Amino acid sequence: RMSHVGIKPDLRHFSALSCRLQGELEHLQICLGADTAQADFNANSGDQVADYLFKTLGLDSIKDTRSGRGSTNDKILEALEHEHPEYPVISTIRAYRELYKLKNTFVDRLPDFVRRWPYDGRIHATFRTTRVVTGRLAASDPNLLAMPKHGQFAREFRRGWVPEPEHIFGEWDLSQIELRVLAHLTQDPILL
Repeated sequence: RMSHVGIKPDLRHFSALSCRLQGELEHLQICLGADTAQADFNANSGDQVADYLFKTLGLDSIKDTRSGRGSTNDKILEALEHEHPEYPVISTIRAYRELYKLKNTFVDRLPDFVRRWPYDGRIHATFRTTRVVTGRLAASDPNLLAMPKHGQFAREFRRGWVPEPEHIFGEWDLSQIELRVLAHLTQDPILL
């Protein structure tokens, strides 16, 4: 039913948000260029980030990738950020990557999902419980469950969804709501 009903985005809001994100990304790129002394430093390049952090700055690699270079995924960068507060460039790299993902994975792609059939100005994501081993709900085309949850721009992103007149949006923790749905469906006395 959720897939059939869909969810309506405010495309003007997301267009304005895209412009703001682009401006912030450009600012962060300038900061990265100044911090790394490389005008064309690409924070999304694992190789460039690894070279800068582990070779140029001499930080110890926490975990290596299959190819043998130091991993620069977000969890690793977060750990390095806490271990080495003297290097604010790590925070800048994380911020850049987060905003880049928000802009390119979500904000800029939303109009493409709205233009799909049934052409009603809504996004009709596909929801399944069979894709996830734990049985949790999964969404695709787009993955609405992976929407950003933290930070200033995450709040701005969430403001771009339009509820039906006289309706509001609610948010529930998936692990708790599943138990309640299970209790309702099974009518198990202990779960109830």
